[in-house]
Amino acid sequence: MTPRTAFAVLALFALPAHAQEAAPAVLTGVGFAPISSQPARTDEERRLLAIRASHLAALRNLAEQVYGVKLQSQSSASNTSLQSDSIRATVSGTVSGARIVKITPKGDDTYETVVEMRRPAGGAD
Repeated sequence: MTPRTAFAVLALFALPAHAQEAAPAVLTGVGFAPISSQPARTDEERRLLAIRASHLAALRNLAEQVYGVKLQSQSSASNTSLQSDSIRATVSGTVSGARIVKITPKGDDTYETVVEMRRPAGGAD
């Protein structure tokens, strides 16, 4: 091992563990939606709405990976008994350049959509 190679190996092990793992270049989002709960008059319309809903859920999954999820929670207790507990999750951001990889029926009543996009430059995650 040359001195230059030895330095490169030592430098790699000196990095924190999270810095050694490269982030994936492509992000994948998956979304699901039931057909039967879609508000439409015909089965065909329900299928199309389920596909659209699963697509939006997949895009939300991508946005969560890029921008993170904001969580708010509140709990209340009385006489050592939990009275209420609520958690709210929101995500906000623009997903640009995502493409649909596949739309697949799952079982008799669900659609799955898979989308992917290149990881944004500049560390937006």
